[in-house]
Amino acid sequence: MFCQKCGASLSDDSRFCIRCGAPVAKEAVYPQPEAAQPVSEQQQKDARQLLIWSIVGLALGITGWASVAGIIISAIAKNKVKKYLMQYGTLHGKALVADRLSKAGLICSIILTALFVIEIVVFILIWPEYLKMLQELLQELSYLSL
Repeated sequence: MFCQKCGASLSDDSRFCIRCGAPVAKEAVYPQPEAAQPVSEQQQKDARQLLIWSIVGLALGITGWASVAGIIISAIAKNKVKKYLMQYGTLHGKALVADRLSKAGLICSIILTALFVIEIVVFILIWPEYLKMLQELLQELSYLSL
C-alpha cells in the first residue's frame, strides 16, 4: 500500500504515512503496473553492449592487479548507461543489470585501488627496516657458518 500524498510505501495496517504524516485512506491504494513497452532490436543490441562493458569493468575491478583499469572501464560503462537512458528513456532487463554492475565495478575498483595504494605506502615505509633486519640476519648467518 502507498501514501496517496507522497507515494511512500506503507504497511497494510498503517493509519498515518511514516514519511509525510498524512492520514491513510481506508481503502488500500496499490500502483497499477505499467504495460510492457516493446523493445526494439537496436535497443536490445545496445543493452547487450552495456552489459559486456559492465561485466568487464566489474571483472577488472575485483582483480587487485587491474583495479585501475576496472575504474576506467566501469566509468565508461556507467557513461554508456547514462547515454542509453537519455536515448531510450528507461532502463530495463540487461540495461538495468548493466547499470547495477557498472556501479558495483566502480565501487570494487575504487576500494581495491585504495587498498593497493595503502599497501604500496606501507611497503615503502617499512622497506628500510626490512632491509636492516635482513642485513642483520645475513650477518648472523655468516657468523654461524664460520
